[in-house]
Amino acid sequence: MDYIKKFILGDYSLVKTFWILYFIPTVLYSIVREILLYNNEHYSSPWVLIFLLMLYKILCVIAVWNSSTKYVGKKRWFYLVRVYLAVEVVWMFIRLMKTIPLLFFILSK
Repeated sequence: MDYIKKFILGDYSLVKTFWILYFIPTVLYSIVREILLYNNEHYSSPWVLIFLLMLYKILCVIAVWNSSTKYVGKKRWFYLVRVYLAVEVVWMFIRLMKTIPLLFFILSK
C-alpha cells in the first residue's frame, strides 16, 4: 500500500512514473488490443477491463502530474509532460462522453 501512496503523491522520479508506470503499460495494452482486434474483428474489451484501465490512467495522470511538480531537471520535460497530460485528459474525457450513452443503454436492458 505504501507503493501506491508514493506513486500517487509523485514520490517516484518523473522518468519512472511516466515511462515505466504509465506510458509503457498503456502502449502494451493498445498493442495487445490491436492484435486481438486484428484476429477477431468483433473483439471488444470487457467492461471491467475498460473500467480498470480508465481508473489506472486517472491515477497515473495524477501521479505523473505530482511527479512533474517535484522534477528538478530540464524544464522542457516538465512542460512536455504537462502538455501530454492535458491532451490525454481531453482524450479521456471525449472517450468517456462517448461511452456514457452506451453504458446507459446497456444498463437499461
